[in-house]
Amino acid sequence: SSSSAAAGDEDGVCGESKGWFENLSPEEQQAELSRQAQRDEAGEAEQKKQAIKMARREEERKSREKEEREAARKAMEEKKYMEQIRQRAFQEGVLESEDGYDGCWYVEIEEGTWKKVLDTYWCRHCEAPLNYSVLESHLTGERHRKGLA
Repeated sequence: SSSSAAAGDEDGVCGESKGWFENLSPEEQQAELSRQAQRDEAGEAEQKKQAIKMARREEERKSREKEEREAARKAMEEKKYMEQIRQRAFQEGVLESEDGYDGCWYVEIEEGTWKKVLDTYWCRHCEAPLNYSVLESHLTGERHRKGLA
């Protein structure tokens, strides 16, 4: 019985067996160590690639968010500025039209007197139809300034 234990275990320790690596010849062990080193290098290179990809994605996300914040800020500034122009227009006699039930626009030029107009705004001094995009230029134009005088 002691000879069977010795035959199965060269170290003489009962129940322990060698791992697959220890059963390789020195040349095979060296070749396996070399292959393992190559696998480790390939894994590290892949990890670096993934880290670079993730960093690039994060940078792109931050850049997109910054652009979105900047666009929102500009839109808010533009909205505020155009509201100031609109309020100035009202102070200078421009009327805002109302949508009629017939699909046309109307402004109330006097109490109970409505006029059909062609656009969103109408200047009572110049009798000019206006829209949002030309409102500011109309207010600074010579015709309007003369009409106010």
